[in-house]
Amino acid sequence: MNGTKESDDTAVVSFGTTWEDAFSKATKDPFGVRKWLDQNKLTLNVDKTKYLPIYFKSNSSLVQEIIRLHSCDDYQSPTCDCGVLKRVEQYRYLGVLIDHKLSWDPQAAISLKQRVRKMIYMPSDS
Repeated sequence: MNGTKESDDTAVVSFGTTWEDAFSKATKDPFGVRKWLDQNKLTLNVDKTKYLPIYFKSNSSLVQEIIRLHSCDDYQSPTCDCGVLKRVEQYRYLGVLIDHKLSWDPQAAISLKQRVRKMIYMPSDS
């Protein structure tokens, strides 16, 4: 072991008045987070790190956006070999399922399934 620990359950929120503004911040923020983690002897697992764009209108231009976890010194470089973050439409964070529209529907569906499973459980008489 090299003396570093992995950081768990960390969330970074980047926002803006336009998608371009939010994306620009979301591209830059992981670079600052990674520098802070390095200074504090923590690591970030690129394979476990996801990004969830939250949007309320259907917008096909969001599909092509790539966010990298830069270990190089140029967080704006689109061609470096730094790790690419996986984009997801929903993510479970601290037990709560968050989707791209901030809807409670996915969380409610899971809760409903769990309740139904408990209700239909029939213990045997033997």
